[in-house]
Amino acid sequence: MESSTYKILFFLENEQFIIAEVKRTDLSDLPKDQKYHWVIFDKANYFIEKLSFVSMNSSENLQERTFKQGELKFNEFQGVFEREGESFVLQNHTGRFLPEAMFRLIYCYLDSLY
Repeated sequence: MESSTYKILFFLENEQFIIAEVKRTDLSDLPKDQKYHWVIFDKANYFIEKLSFVSMNSSENLQERTFKQGELKFNEFQGVFEREGESFVLQNHTGRFLPEAMFRLIYCYLDSLY
């Protein structure tokens, strides 16, 4: 499922979390911090949170994103999200569609920020 307003750029998942980078596509004049959003969805608590982006680094084999809430490192197959002394391994599902319920939840959450 896709949207004319948002596009999923990265999508990582495990049994507990979904982490995704979402780009707002309908407003081209937005500053980057309002155009690109990283969100984490806690499946057990049905809670979504916007991650506060700090910095990024990328090489041919590894992507790194630092947020106020933690750090995400990933390659084309899997990633590790570290926060508060805990590490979570996620599978990289970039290029696949989010389940429709998650898609709607993330997009409704992002719409509420504007």
